[in-house]
Amino acid sequence: DATLIAADINNYLYASNGTPNQIPVISLFQDVDYEHKLFTRHAAQVLDGNNVETYEPRVLDIVLYNTVKSGTSLTTCQTYYSVPTEDLTAKWVSISGNDTTGTGTKALPYLTISKAQSVTASNVYLKTGTHGLGAVALTVSKNIIGLGYSIINNFGASNAMLISANNTRCENFIIDGTTTGNGGIRINTSVTGVVLNRIKMINPRIASAYVIRGNGSNTNTTIQNSIFNVNNTIYIEPNTGTYNVINCYFGETVNCVYPIVDVLINMDIKYNKINTTGRFIYSLYNVNEIRTTGNKGSCYYLMYSNDYYLFSSKNDVMSVVKLLRVSAPLVVGTCQIENSIITANSDEYILSIVEKNFLANNLHITQSGGGSVIEMNSATNSVVCNIENSLLRNTNKDGDWLCFGTLPGTTLNKVSGYIKKSKIIGPKEYGSSNHGLILWNTLNFEIAFNYFDGYPLPLVLKAPGADYSNVLVHHNLFLRGKVTIKGVDNSKIINNTFYDNYLYAAEFEPANLNLVVNYDVGTEHPINTIVRNNISVMMNADKSNINITTPDETYISSSNVYYSVGGDIITDGVNTYNLTEWQGLGNETNSVFTNPSFNNPNNNEFWLTTPITTGENLGSTYSEGLDASTDWGSDSELPVVVTKQQGASWDIGAYIH
Repeated sequence: DATLIAADINNYLYASNGTPNQIPVISLFQDVDYEHKLFTRHAAQVLDGNNVETYEPRVLDIVLYNTVKSGTSLTTCQTYYSVPTEDLTAKWVSISGNDTTGTGTKALPYLTISKAQSVTASNVYLKTGTHGLGAVALTVSKNIIGLGYSIINNFGASNAMLISANNTRCENFIIDGTTTGNGGIRINTSVTGVVLNRIKMINPRIASAYVIRGNGSNTNTTIQNSIFNVNNTIYIEPNTGTYNVINCYFGETVNCVYPIVDVLINMDIKYNKINTTGRFIYSLYNVNEIRTTGNKGSCYYLMYSNDYYLFSSKNDVMSVVKLLRVSAPLVVGTCQIENSIITANSDEYILSIVEKNFLANNLHITQSGGGSVIEMNSATNSVVCNIENSLLRNTNKDGDWLCFGTLPGTTLNKVSGYIKKSKIIGPKEYGSSNHGLILWNTLNFEIAFNYFDGYPLPLVLKAPGADYSNVLVHHNLFLRGKVTIKGVDNSKIINNTFYDNYLYAAEFEPANLNLVVNYDVGTEHPINTIVRNNISVMMNADKSNINITTPDETYISSSNVYYSVGGDIITDGVNTYNLTEWQGLGNETNSVFTNPSFNNPNNNEFWLTTPITTGENLGSTYSEGLDASTDWGSDSELPVVVTKQQGASWDIGAYIH
């Protein structure tokens, strides 16, 4: 320590009493105080072609030389450490300076920031030290740049700094804020082009505190490479423009990003690190567009909003209690999540989406709590829900999984769309009563090319009346569970493979049926249910393949393959029938009873070694099915789904051979 203290510059490494300073990363300027003796080397962030962060920005070296560098040696150091070019016209501020005798040069600095701003210069340099503001807020009209362990100390004023000039930069310093006021940086109305880079806020942590407060029409504001440990970190007031929040750390905060009311036009929130028990984004009212990309960490909500127009999440890796809550049908908007990994433990929903579109691609989401994951409904706006190439997993046997629509008895739910090429994985635990996917009161929905496992009720189509119809279920794998249709009309169950092997997974409670149709809800019964080209295998001798309650003469089932070790395939709640008996009553034209030759059920290989190509040609809507090269992966991996077109003879089951 003695050697370092002797070589230290401006008490950067050690306080005057010899105590080591706890220097935050934002204070590691590349050439500390431009003294040409203490250097730090930084490494930039690296993104791949999909804008996924593969290398975080970091500091690689901190080097204190025993002599001041000059000449060629200085040039070499400036190049190696990527030192920003020193502005020779800048005005300097030092805790040992003097506003009367100083000239604002490096050799004769001013004492106060206010004095440095009062003379002609674009940049104000702060040398290492604590620069006190007293109880007066600093009005910032020039670029304020810290060059070392620089602290701006404010006690008593409502704001430490008020930014009043366009295109102002504040960089590389710590704000030690008031314990009684709001204490951060306030951007005045209509000020644009502000950049806040490498800022850290310490004190206060009171409920009303903020670090940065936008005050109306602050377009093109960028906040980056900063550290925040206070409440309501970025607080954005009405009529604000564009905000970018990049590579920041948020901890201990209640609301990290807090746009409060109309109208935030654009916000990009990228590559931040989050460790908070509060909300990452908390929006009270109308927000035009918020995009999150590549954020990592944990929080209670990724986003909580009363309304928004467009929210997108891409490449985020988050542990949350709840991911998203949005309500109020002011304007139809879109929530879009791509290439993100979300883990959650919640006894309520993880995503709640009301009156908005929802699009998900390559979403990997795991729920270990008892609540549902996605709750979505729309009684006013016609909206779309599209989920593709995703893994949706619940590890809690007492929880639900996906819920779309409203409870029976409410108004028409105007949600349409699809879930394709995805895995819906349940807890696979004895005693589970989970629902995998529930469509309540939903029109025009497609469920295709998916893998369902671990749910007694992997898919439930539910409605109280005939207004809810047109659900297409085709080319899916349903393992150890049943499809249930309750009051929904015009459902089409086409080219699926159902497999329930009680002996194969004895620890899991088997479903009592592979496929349930025409199950009544009150006095309403589904009509025009079509079941064709499916394979249904029941390996539990006590169970049948299909249960039909209160049958309707418009129920059509044909060209299916059935196998049940007990022999009976149909129960109507009173009697059971084998296929021959059931066909004798005029049902199941062209269907057969045979044990299909699955390649390897124990390895989830459900294509046939001997294809069955007696299926009905059902046209282009159903002409695409699963290819044997599809890789479902483990329960914790995203699937790689490959599809294939039907040939001249149509295959039965989910796979095309």
